[in-house]
Amino acid sequence: MTQNKHEGVVAAVNDPAFQPRSEFLDAIDCEDYRLMIAGENYNAMVPELLEGRLRMKRLCRKYNDTLGDPEDLGLEKLADKRRELLGQMLGKCDLTQVDIEPPVMFDYGGNIFLGDGVYMNYNTTILDCAPVYIGDRTMFGPNVSVYTAGHPIEAGPRLAGTEWAKPIRIGKECWIGGNAVITPGVTIGDRVVVAAGAVVTKDVPNDCVVGGVPAKRYMLVKLSDALYRRLALNPFGDRNFATKLHALEAYDSLKERDQRTFNYLHPPFPSIITMAAAAPPKSNWADEVEDDNALPAPEITISEDGKTKTIVEYKINEAGKKVKITRRIKMTLVKEHVNAAVADRKSWTKFGAEKGKKAGPDHSTTTVGENIYLKLSVGSKAKQVQEDDEKQSEQHLKEQLKDKTVACRICKGNHFTARCPYKDTLGSLDEAGPSGAGTPGEPEEPAANARGTYVPVHLRAGARTTGETMRGPGRGDRDELATLRITSLSEEATEDDLREIFKRFNGISRVFVARDRETGQGKGFAFVSFYDRDEAQRAMEKINGMPYDHQILKVEFAQPKK
Repeated sequence: MTQNKHEGVVAAVNDPAFQPRSEFLDAIDCEDYRLMIAGENYNAMVPELLEGRLRMKRLCRKYNDTLGDPEDLGLEKLADKRRELLGQMLGKCDLTQVDIEPPVMFDYGGNIFLGDGVYMNYNTTILDCAPVYIGDRTMFGPNVSVYTAGHPIEAGPRLAGTEWAKPIRIGKECWIGGNAVITPGVTIGDRVVVAAGAVVTKDVPNDCVVGGVPAKRYMLVKLSDALYRRLALNPFGDRNFATKLHALEAYDSLKERDQRTFNYLHPPFPSIITMAAAAPPKSNWADEVEDDNALPAPEITISEDGKTKTIVEYKINEAGKKVKITRRIKMTLVKEHVNAAVADRKSWTKFGAEKGKKAGPDHSTTTVGENIYLKLSVGSKAKQVQEDDEKQSEQHLKEQLKDKTVACRICKGNHFTARCPYKDTLGSLDEAGPSGAGTPGEPEEPAANARGTYVPVHLRAGARTTGETMRGPGRGDRDELATLRITSLSEEATEDDLREIFKRFNGISRVFVARDRETGQGKGFAFVSFYDRDEAQRAMEKINGMPYDHQILKVEFAQPKK
């Protein structure tokens, strides 16, 4: 049904080699397309042709993107991807036998028909407004351009979009040099060499070399290998060279062509697509071993009784000679108690590269270290021991005091002597005289020597009852409310740092930095005590908000404990 639908297209060309793909014709078949491939004037701006050229530009861009990073795809995937795209771009051909290097640019693509072994180098441009036929084993150099399209010479029709196109045929086993241009309607025979930069405007017969602008025929390609190489070096520089060449050809009778020349003209063009199936698997560099000065692998043998292991190794000494080293190791069986799960794991069947080998570690590939046992506990061991000792001491003290009661030495009350309400007015009852009575109005003198016990100073005869100060003369009593609390300190701050900050203020009595007991690092706050509250107030006003060690100090009066 599809063939009948496009029967007029094939009839317009009247060439059995013209075999476009049906999906291509479904998208582009119109009256102007049939005029185009028939060689008549047509309008290139009709929607069907515009859409056909836009479709090919998208496919060419996808094909050219495969040039990006072949390592990401691999040889086989890259060949499959290019083959898939070429199947949508070209007319019917054997996609496994062609190799087209990206980037490329085609006009429609469906009018291009390639033979087996065709190779196109980079930047090939084919304007296939008319059919383009390229024979087997033909090679294109870089930047080859094939133009089938032409325009009217008159400006009016040309500006109106009128075009015409003529088919191009290139024979088999041709070599089209780099930057060569093939113009509309040209037919090139078999085994033709087109020199680099040539512009071919006329038909070229078989077996010849053409070059120049416009291209001219210089000689027939029936040369020995040596002459062919000389021709490649200077094909157009010496006019007499061609005359000498023909004379030499007649001398050799041209009956036997040099086999190397035949191979040169009939190369087995390997392409990335044809190489994909035959490419060997990529080897790993780690598996490659150099054969030069390679040393034999170590030999390990174990005696029949299993008690002696012999290891034979080879190495190169300082003199550059290969020497043999033999070591004998006495093996001793050591038994140990291990966890049941560990013993079971050692008996598991090996898999992967070690599959089939005996259970247990292989000493040739595995180094067995010393077992390290981990015992988990909460907190540090020293702290745990200290807590246990404290608990034992507390328990021992409770056992000693469980049958005893607290009795005051002054009033014999059920409280501690230090908390006795009569400690400032009464003496100890244990130290009183035998009668227990004294002269009214006179304090009884404690009998310090009666029983040999110590009498505190404030309870002796004539002593004050409140105790005396130990600060020395002129110091005065310390104000307990003159203590400043400093926060936003760094962990590295020390007492000396605080003394340096507060040294301009008088009457500092004490500096304390709060630290962690275990780590010794500061907790971020400290206390500075003054003898005078007014001096502390002045220090707080000056130091509060001062920057220190990337911090902003905050200073305030410490709150007394309730």
